[in-house]
Amino acid sequence: MKRFRSTWLMFLVVGLLAGYTAWDYRKAVKAEGVDADQEKRLFAMEPGDVEEIKVQQKDDLVDIKKENGVWHMLKPVDDEADSSAVEAFNYSTVIQKGKFFRSEDDAKNTKWADYGLDPVTMSVEVKSAKKSESLQVSSKNAFDGSYYVRKGDELLLGDRGLAQIVARSPNSLRQRRLWRDTESTIERADVEVDYEGLKEKFAILLKDGKWELGPKPAFDYDLERTANWLVQLERMTAQEIEIDLDTPAADAKDIEVPLRSLGIPMHFKRAEGPKAGPWTFAKQTLRVTLHLKDAKGAAGTWILTAGPDIVQDGFVMANARSTVYKIPAQNLLPFRIPIDYFRNGKKPFNFPVEQARRIEVFNEGKQRTFIKENSDWKLEGGDSVLQPDKLVALIQNIHQLEAAEFVPQAKAKGFSAQQRVVVRDDKGAVLLDLSWGDPFPATRKYNKGMTLCYVRTNLEKDAMGVNQAAIASLNIALTEKKSPTKTETEKASKK
Repeated sequence: MKRFRSTWLMFLVVGLLAGYTAWDYRKAVKAEGVDADQEKRLFAMEPGDVEEIKVQQKDDLVDIKKENGVWHMLKPVDDEADSSAVEAFNYSTVIQKGKFFRSEDDAKNTKWADYGLDPVTMSVEVKSAKKSESLQVSSKNAFDGSYYVRKGDELLLGDRGLAQIVARSPNSLRQRRLWRDTESTIERADVEVDYEGLKEKFAILLKDGKWELGPKPAFDYDLERTANWLVQLERMTAQEIEIDLDTPAADAKDIEVPLRSLGIPMHFKRAEGPKAGPWTFAKQTLRVTLHLKDAKGAAGTWILTAGPDIVQDGFVMANARSTVYKIPAQNLLPFRIPIDYFRNGKKPFNFPVEQARRIEVFNEGKQRTFIKENSDWKLEGGDSVLQPDKLVALIQNIHQLEAAEFVPQAKAKGFSAQQRVVVRDDKGAVLLDLSWGDPFPATRKYNKGMTLCYVRTNLEKDAMGVNQAAIASLNIALTEKKSPTKTETEKASKK
């Protein structure tokens, strides 16, 4: 009974304190002559006028400034800012509202420490070209979950959104794109891969306005895919910033640092020499060196390295700074590749469509032949009618096929006479002889998770693996049964 009574008294005291705080709030609002629910902007400045934002987070200062129209982080680290993230942050900060709690006259005698506002541990300051505004945010909640705010000598209540702004991680406002040089031209890329048994070196070179592979491979490669690979590299964006490596003593050549999100140590090193270079991974699974020329013709290099994966996380660095970025390991697969990644997978299906005059389709347990007369396709014999739009779709689907992998003919299995399409010209010569077999799981790391089908064509010496969904698109019902005529119906009824 005594324990129950003590608990009841505790709740009574808490209730009285909350009631007193609410009463004090209402009293202050009444003195101001405004409604208790009335709010006002905490900052008079408009988002478009803000040129600098400073946020004091306990022991850390976040300072972001707009320079020549571009946001740049000055503290806690000197780095480019993510403009879209900063703009959203700026807007959500400046439009914050607060409720009246005490007027300036009442607040003059306020013991700010009672509200977690003395000493100041969290504050926000926004600056324009002409003025600045600031406020302090409490380190404790108010009675309703709001946060106390001091604006000059005025005490207000701000909502949880303000507390989230003050506590926002500086790294979430930093630029996470690794390639930032939009002015220079890439002239060569040297690629070194050492990943899960794959060891390979090759180069991508710009010659006469076209990208070439070196050493020149024995197969035809896709120029468009080669150029797109470089575009993907330029667009690589990290999921988050993992850690910034501090520079230790000048003679230090390697360090072991625990990763922020995982707590697992990773080994880093830097090149030896009179001038210590930037840190990079001691064990590299990928290294891409871009050779550049800027607008004035000066040469430069940009180096991307990737370290070992940890479960589903990959880690990358660029030589511009000693920052470790985290990226899904899956997103690194298109970059840790062999040279045959660029092999032309479209060429085996690239027949001259305009020359097609006869198409033999083997499916549904039978062969159907389609003849082109003038500009129309017609079904040759049979008890079915042609659906022209579906035949056109079949030709388009074939023309859009692309090999994801190449395999020796001896390894390809499951081919059937009922899974075949033959395209001929007006003289009967074969333009394309396409057949497909069993599905199989992709073997290349960059195709991880894909299911392919074995495919053969007369335009390629090797068998291929093609996306199973793309092969399924070839199984189109090209014909439908003819509707019986009146005479046929009468004959059938007499029987």
